[in-house]
Amino acid sequence: MSDSTILVIQYLLGISILGTVYFLGRLLFSFWFYTIDEHIFLGFGKKLFGFKYKGVEVSVGFFIPLPWLAKLYAVVDGEKHKLGLPWEFHETPIWKRLIATFGGMIASLFIGVLIFVVLSYLTKDTYYSRAHTIDMGIHPGEFGKEVGFKSGDKVIKLNGEEYERFDDLISPHVINSNRANYTILRGTDTLEITFDGSGLDHGYRSVFELNYPFEVGMVPEYTNAAIAGLEKGDKIIEIDNSPVAGLPPFSEILEEKSLDTAKLTINRSGEVLELDVLVDEDGKIGFFINRLIEPESVQRSVLQACFHGTKEAFSIIYVNVRALRIMFVGDVDPRKNVNGPISIAKIYGGKDGIDWIRFLRITGLFLMITLFYNLLPIPKAAIMEVIPLIYEFFSKRAMSAAAFRKVRLVPFVLIIGLMVFVVIQDIMMLF
Repeated sequence: MSDSTILVIQYLLGISILGTVYFLGRLLFSFWFYTIDEHIFLGFGKKLFGFKYKGVEVSVGFFIPLPWLAKLYAVVDGEKHKLGLPWEFHETPIWKRLIATFGGMIASLFIGVLIFVVLSYLTKDTYYSRAHTIDMGIHPGEFGKEVGFKSGDKVIKLNGEEYERFDDLISPHVINSNRANYTILRGTDTLEITFDGSGLDHGYRSVFELNYPFEVGMVPEYTNAAIAGLEKGDKIIEIDNSPVAGLPPFSEILEEKSLDTAKLTINRSGEVLELDVLVDEDGKIGFFINRLIEPESVQRSVLQACFHGTKEAFSIIYVNVRALRIMFVGDVDPRKNVNGPISIAKIYGGKDGIDWIRFLRITGLFLMITLFYNLLPIPKAAIMEVIPLIYEFFSKRAMSAAAFRKVRLVPFVLIIGLMVFVVIQDIMMLF
């Protein structure tokens, strides 16, 4: 099976899970709180089978669990009509209609957190300790260089205190906080670097990475590395006569030599060799790496998995809130941080078949993102359906369907206006 086929399968399966969880959550809460029509039809075509639940007749046709194809209708006198929204069932108390409105979000939250809790239990807690971090040192990315980090710096304290693991240094809560303070050892000098962060622009790698040592792992056939003669177990000690201290600086030099030839000095079982290798347009030569320092790992208890998984799930919402704020104030270019279906599919990976742990983790991530974006004032978001309930609560009158359509149109107009503004800005920059 080709890589592209695996990507498509994972993408369709992933969004099917997203759509099904949200769809069923919304539907079940509507059943439970009596905010649904007396007869509903799921899917396309003719009725294949049916059943009754909570006094509601349910007919099922050809149902496709994809967000844009999952259809649900109300059936009145044998004809399919638009399904009523929870806020439109005025005989039901407002609080029940509110919960039914958020039914899909509640289901997404529950399944998303559950996925992260299960993964936290199934996978070991793997990390590089403070001792590892000080031993290997760090290599700064673009943002890290701007604020003063240098390759080989050893971080000894975070915000004036000793940290437990490397991940503590690059967590979103630290990188994007109003003040992140690092105490570093550079040679024999102790320095402090402080920034108030927008490291989220390019992710944690824009701050710094661990400068871990490595050797050549598997070398696939027909790659530039294989053609040049690189073999598994080789240790790269120099590139273009510059010493290789770790993988991040080595990768950085390769990126700078895109579509050029690099001279590698390697140690192969004690023998020093020189190889000329062509670097591709992505700054790669085509081999897998083996890290020479293994991280520490511990098995989490059920309680630890619950805590860690829940924290990881909600950190996704936190990161998206920060990202949205940074995009609106102009610190991040939205064009570099908004992905389409192809880019999203690539996130799943697929070069070595389906990695189910990775698949579940990414699916859980997208479930939490679905929850977050349904809280934003954008068209079709669940939060927009709260407006008629608020109006009814204060005015003691029901909002008409026509008025709701106009209200729903407002964010759409704002989004179009924002897009036009961005395009005009881009055009003006050409002159």
